[in-house]
Amino acid sequence: MTETPLTAIHQGIVDVFRRAIPAVHAEGAPQELSREMATLIPTIIRNAAGARDLWEVLWKEFEEGPADESDYLRRGNELAGVLNSWHGVLQDLRSTCDDLALREVPVPNAPALRAALQENEQLRALLKNNWPWPGRQELIIDPNMVEASRAAIERGECDDLEDLIRGLPDESRATS
Repeated sequence: MTETPLTAIHQGIVDVFRRAIPAVHAEGAPQELSREMATLIPTIIRNAAGARDLWEVLWKEFEEGPADESDYLRRGNELAGVLNSWHGVLQDLRSTCDDLALREVPVPNAPALRAALQENEQLRALLKNNWPWPGRQELIIDPNMVEASRAAIERGECDDLEDLIRGLPDESRATS
């Protein structure tokens, strides 16, 4: 598998923002800082969301050609590095917004950072738990259980999938 420059591109973008945040912070006047942050936040969030695209590109490469364990390990570590870097940038940004809030200078789109941080944390958890890391224990399928399940289905001893779905609690009612 040939190495793509995607992770290097992401790291480069992260480095630009890492330098931009302290530079903006040094501007001084809280109102001016708030305006700069309001401009910077959507750009950073949009770029951070590209980490999910990076995941999908890497996964598509694995689907298109055979990969060995070292490819999975190398790419997984690269992706973890990108996600961790974005997490740091988003945390720095949120910290700056929190500092401004303490000075009673709101940043209009600061709440969007919470969602961006949550998505980043979810991606990091998905990577940790679902990436095909080398040495990971593979799912063991019990052929006897499969055969018993097929026999139960043939005898009509199972619930219809649509009935099971209808029986699930409605999430929209539970959160209102």
